[in-house]
Amino acid sequence: MVKWLLGQLPEWVNNGLIDEAQAERFAAYYHDHPKREDSRLDPGIIAISIVGALLIMGGVISIVAYNWEKLDQSMRLLISFVPVVAGMGLYVFTYFKKRASLAWRESATAVCMLSLGSSIALYLQTMGMAVDQQTLLRPWMILSIPVVYGMGSGLGMLIYFYLITLWTLEVARPNSSYYWLLLSVAFPYLWRYFSRPGQEIRKQLLSWAFILSWGFGGLAAIPWHAPEYTILGTSIWLSVFGGLYLLLPHAPNGLSFKNPFGIISLAGIFLLVMIGAFQQDIGGFSWQGMWQDKEYTLLGLWLNFIVWLAVMVVWGMMGWRLYRSKSTQWTAWMGWCFPLFAGVYILLAGNYAYGKAGMVAANLFEALFGLAYLWQGINRHQLSALNIGLLFVLGLALERFFDSDWSLVVKGVAFIVLGVFFLSANLYFVRRNKKHSEDPGEAEMQNT
Repeated sequence: MVKWLLGQLPEWVNNGLIDEAQAERFAAYYHDHPKREDSRLDPGIIAISIVGALLIMGGVISIVAYNWEKLDQSMRLLISFVPVVAGMGLYVFTYFKKRASLAWRESATAVCMLSLGSSIALYLQTMGMAVDQQTLLRPWMILSIPVVYGMGSGLGMLIYFYLITLWTLEVARPNSSYYWLLLSVAFPYLWRYFSRPGQEIRKQLLSWAFILSWGFGGLAAIPWHAPEYTILGTSIWLSVFGGLYLLLPHAPNGLSFKNPFGIISLAGIFLLVMIGAFQQDIGGFSWQGMWQDKEYTLLGLWLNFIVWLAVMVVWGMMGWRLYRSKSTQWTAWMGWCFPLFAGVYILLAGNYAYGKAGMVAANLFEALFGLAYLWQGINRHQLSALNIGLLFVLGLALERFFDSDWSLVVKGVAFIVLGVFFLSANLYFVRRNKKHSEDPGEAEMQNT
């Protein structure tokens, strides 16, 4: 691009776009630019580099494994440290010589982390010790922290998320509550990227890894017997995920696959409301329920409570941002109000006499949530918002189809009407977008 620019300067001067002095300043400014090494790399090159490094690592391990039984214990113990020494050697070389290359950084970090796990496993096997979540996963994930932060590797952080999630699912309660401490280690790394613009692909991968880790590891770390954790707590962090863009302006936003937080928030809200739309007897709500699980140590209970409280504080900050922004997006407000609905639902469904009232409240919220997205889709011409609203309305119709005493004729007519409305709305938006692409001026006047 710079070479093209320098080649255009004489033509620009001849056509009177710039004068010779300006052309000389352009040429002087970009004189050394073509000589600089381009730090951008194609994602395919990065992927091939990572796969190549992993294949080399796997081949070496396979050759050693083939001859493993023929070696004595001292030789096995010596070989156990070879992977981590080789991995650390590559890591140190990359840090001092190839740190500017993204492909080198990602490859070196992945090899170092996997070689670290290989050495720990080989050492445990050589010494006749059990290879489990405490002896293998715990030291592996703890020693991986400085490796990830040293290079700032995205692939390394993905591996770390996998390790802490796997460890949490494997250990018994109350040790699973320490998952929150392990997850908090990743917060500075995530803040570094989500507080700045750019690097959208890295943000999406980290977002999906963080959400999956939170979903599996977080649910394994909390006590399941208390509705304030399983229902109210889940509703709060789903609401926070959906409005994370309010606190982090460069976090993913929108209603597409590029916004994992928004997708998981909508999917979780839809699932919880669908369950609550049927009559439930969940037991009474009690703040003391958080402290009644005898399997948890006091530290484990406090860890869960602090996380629960921190998410509530973030949720309150989001509400304040919405209020200060004078936002008229009903979808944003409905997503933020979801924990309030969950609290009302627990109070109603937790009392057997008001069980049906809780079911009615869930149906009402589902209908209002769907209508809010329908309104946004129609007013702002957003097909994705329209389909989300229709999905909530369709879910409500399905619930009432299976949970009502209406005749099949009435149910059939209602489904036909909903189906025609669903197809008509999508057809309208497709035609409108096509017309806008063909004649943007006329479509703009119609919008006005």
